[in-house]
Amino acid sequence: MRLSSLFVHNFKNIGELDLPQLSGVNIITGRNASGKTNTLQSIYFLSTLSTQFKTYQQAVRFGADFFSVKGGLESSGAQKSLEVRYGPGRDVKLKLNGNTVAKKSDYIGECRVVNFAFEDIDLVRGTPGERRRALNILISQVNRGYLKSLQKYTAVLAHKNKLLSEAFKKRPDAAVLEAFNEQLCESGAEVIKIRKEAAVFLSQAFDLAHKRISLGLESASLEYKCSFECVGDLKAAFAAKLKELLPAEIARGTTLIGPHKDDMLFKINGREAKYYASDGQQRTLVFSFKLAEYRYMQDAVKDDPVILLDDVFYELDADRKAAVLEFFRPMPQLFIVSLEADWVKKVFPDAASFRISGGALQDALQKE
Repeated sequence: MRLSSLFVHNFKNIGELDLPQLSGVNIITGRNASGKTNTLQSIYFLSTLSTQFKTYQQAVRFGADFFSVKGGLESSGAQKSLEVRYGPGRDVKLKLNGNTVAKKSDYIGECRVVNFAFEDIDLVRGTPGERRRALNILISQVNRGYLKSLQKYTAVLAHKNKLLSEAFKKRPDAAVLEAFNEQLCESGAEVIKIRKEAAVFLSQAFDLAHKRISLGLESASLEYKCSFECVGDLKAAFAAKLKELLPAEIARGTTLIGPHKDDMLFKINGREAKYYASDGQQRTLVFSFKLAEYRYMQDAVKDDPVILLDDVFYELDADRKAAVLEFFRPMPQLFIVSLEADWVKKVFPDAASFRISGGALQDALQKE
């Protein structure tokens, strides 16, 4: 899979950015705050419909009333076009090959990406919610059934929690709660099942990558931590626990267990990395996990995702930078943000270079 073109309008600080011809390796340079990272994030958004903002409105360039991101895609010999537009009506319009797509679940997965960013350290240090989000985005790109189950679970959970939150006014209708729980168990069990299967594959690929980077001196693993004893018949186990916790849920006004409460633990040498790994070890774990994401997508769809590399090298010396880039040499397409392109060119001499300034393309050279 390769992104052949990219057109961005009014996304964050980008006014107009037209890149009609992309290469296998694309180096994006420019000064700080020039729009380099936002260029990568526009690709990530085009692929996953995800940003670090709470609302899409926050991604609209100051002074504008819309943003759009459009890309051409080459996949398995086929040509596709993808487009996302967020307009004055505060709704998102999706298009695939020029045709409107009504559901996000029918759009996500057309262009698959793995994003390597400096802030990914929060996967280890951060909250369970950040790890669940990463897992959801990863699996949704290769499994639309998972995304549909997750969307259904999230919608039912919101209705149930609204009912529970009003319990201080009047006792919630038992029949309605039972109906919500039944729906939660059906979709939630499917979400947990797929997550656990993904975690098994990811943990193996994660440990292999980590051993290579750490020269076999450390072992690493991922553990999917369920909020209840999720063994055997997941749906039955989920239902039984929800029934047991019903009085507590009414008292607290919220649903206490389910995939929205689960976690994925990073471990190093058998201990939780959040508490026992150094900064360097945590960064190595995150890098290894991202490589595992790549292997997971590659295995799931028999195709390679697009790789986005943003600000992940600046702490490394020249030799280590080159060594890290060697991991990416076999991958079909890379987008690499760098203040200077020279050291990347030593590893990828045929790379295309794009210089961004003030949220616009200043210069583009193919194969300098």
